[in-house]
Amino acid sequence: MKRASIFNAPLVGVAYRHLLLSSRRGPRLLGLAILALVFIARTARQWATAGQLRLVAALLVAACEAALFTRPLLLLMMAVAGATALIMAVAILPDDETGHRAGAEGFGGKLCENTVEAAVALLRREAAEGPLPHFPYLEFDVQETADGELAVFHDALLTRAFPTPSGSHNAAAAAQLEEATGVPFHLLTLRDLTFAQLQSLELGGQPGLKVPSLQQFLE
Repeated sequence: MKRASIFNAPLVGVAYRHLLLSSRRGPRLLGLAILALVFIARTARQWATAGQLRLVAALLVAACEAALFTRPLLLLMMAVAGATALIMAVAILPDDETGHRAGAEGFGGKLCENTVEAAVALLRREAAEGPLPHFPYLEFDVQETADGELAVFHDALLTRAFPTPSGSHNAAAAAQLEEATGVPFHLLTLRDLTFAQLQSLELGGQPGLKVPSLQQFLE
């Protein structure tokens, strides 16, 4: 889901460059007021389904920002109010559990998290059933391998994603990786391996199911 940027409109750009960055107090306050109003309007539009609470949250955040420039003694009070409002707003943000980790959770089911297969299955489901609940966007995780390849993978360690029961393909691959890196498999991270080495492991122990590169995932 595309989120609006506060700096992507001409009026906002003018207010930022020529007013907020001015050396004079008056233009700075005017620029701040314009940015605050734009922020409030866009937040209200983007979160319209959440009702008045989010609008109040946006107002409080904008007031906190204004306090930083106009009345520093009120900053602490406004910061507390703004933080409280943000917590309340985040609490009612649309749940993204449907699109979380590309539409799957864990590695024990038919579909594994952060895989092309899981994402395709979710998008096909939406095409067949219409808009899905709790699906504001598709979320996935990206890490960099030892040779600079971007891979779609969540965990810091490899053990949850790649079970290594005795006699399995992953057990043999894990032994080779330990020998190549000098690091016990249960301590290996994705950053310790090249992308080619990572491809020697099978997600969830499922034959042929590999960690995709970011390019593969997006294609």
